[in-house]
This record gives sequence, C-alpha cells and structure tokens, in this order.
Amino acid sequence: MENFLQALTEDEKIREEFLQQTTPEGAYRVAKPFLEDMTMDEFVSELRGLARFMDLESSEEISDERLHMVTGGISFVEVMKTLNEHI
Repeated sequence: MENFLQALTEDEKIREEFLQQTTPEGAYRVAKPFLEDMTMDEFVSELRGLARFMDLESSEEISDERLHMVTGGISFVEVMKTLNEHI
C-alpha cells in the first residue's frame, strides 16, 4: 500500500485516474500495479481506514454522517469523496 500512496502523491496522472473511479474494482485496477499481493478486499479495507483517519484529522467536530463513517458504515463513495478532498 505504501508504494501506491507514494505514487498517488508523486504522479498526477495516477492520482487523477484513481480519483475518477466510482467502484472498488476500478480503484483496485488503478492501484494493483503498486500493490504487493494485496487482495481487493484488503485494499478497500485499507482505503476505508485511511479515509476515516483523514476525516478525523481534518475536523474538530464530526457531523452525524461522518460519525457513521467512523463507526464502520463508510461506503466506497464516501471513501473516494474523502480521499478526493485530501489528496
């Protein structure tokens, strides 16, 4: 995952392609060349954790919607929305 995150921060083309994805499968397809033996389920789980962390770090007050995300109810659309806001 570290290699993929580095690519996101350093390569605008990869970042744009990744942030345009609307499905877990699409996001995984973009990330796959940078992942070592990580399944799509593991990748999506890592993204959810990253989005939760980013969301908590950027906000002192948490809305009900965001609180729902932190407690485990985060959808892939919300993951991508959060990543798009912070990357």
